[in-house]
Amino acid sequence: MQIERSHTLSHSDLPPLVEIWNQVYPDFMAYESVQGTINYLNGLSSKEHFFIRQEGKVVAWLCTFDRDGTRWFVMIVAPDFQGKGAGKALLSEAKKTESFLNGWVVDHASYRLVDGTPYRSPVQFYLGLGFTITEDRFDNGVLRAIRMTWERPRPQRPLSN
Repeated sequence: MQIERSHTLSHSDLPPLVEIWNQVYPDFMAYESVQGTINYLNGLSSKEHFFIRQEGKVVAWLCTFDRDGTRWFVMIVAPDFQGKGAGKALLSEAKKTESFLNGWVVDHASYRLVDGTPYRSPVQFYLGLGFTITEDRFDNGVLRAIRMTWERPRPQRPLSN
């Protein structure tokens, strides 16, 4: 899978991103328009975007950004590309330049997607890629999530005699 990196998004990338976002996140997180996504992205600083395309159309996207003095990420993968290595490839690419990543992750099955099907928590996916669950919880009365983190392993120092 070829991954593109950019500090900006093109206007042509926004409609497929909104479409994927609305397909894979809980229904209450859906955006009614591209402008909602633009507003969300404008609130993020020091963004770096990672894309996987199929026939020129975005099918997977990850964005790293700064929040509260540390690096965070958000990622979406089109339903037809889930389970095929796209998310793993995006995170592997981001991990090449990041030493620490945070993400809010839903850890329960009480939400629904826009199409009415149950939302599947990605916690096991992230655990399999070296993320750990922290004690931090987010609950604003609508969204309940846990914070997961990944940290680049530190090189082992040889033991001295």
